[in-house]
Amino acid sequence: MDIPRKKIIERLKENSSNQEILDTDSKIYDFLSSNLEKESTHSFSPGFAKSITQKIETKQQLRLNVTIYSLVSLLVLMILPLLISFLNTEFISMLSTLFLQNKFRIAFLLFLVILIQSGEKLINLRKHRI
Repeated sequence: MDIPRKKIIERLKENSSNQEILDTDSKIYDFLSSNLEKESTHSFSPGFAKSITQKIETKQQLRLNVTIYSLVSLLVLMILPLLISFLNTEFISMLSTLFLQNKFRIAFLLFLVILIQSGEKLINLRKHRI
């Protein structure tokens, strides 16, 4: 890569009717190209960087989970007094009838939610292995 660049610079210097390459520009270009070709010693090893990235992603996911769980628990705490205030025999009998009529649909939805959650965990495990 260095040889073609030198050839290009020499050709441009020879045919410099309209183009002049200044020595300072040439020195700057040489400095940049030599430093870019060197391997960086200031970076972390790939394994270390990957483990740090994984820890950061885990902390972000944990923070998101805590936020979601706190919102759900707050919602449950707000709805619970309302449900308790409506508890009477007619309401309980209506809920039990509704549950008995739709028990297969409710079971299917619960199974679907569990299946989606376990599938997501398996996908995340495979991502972290690779």
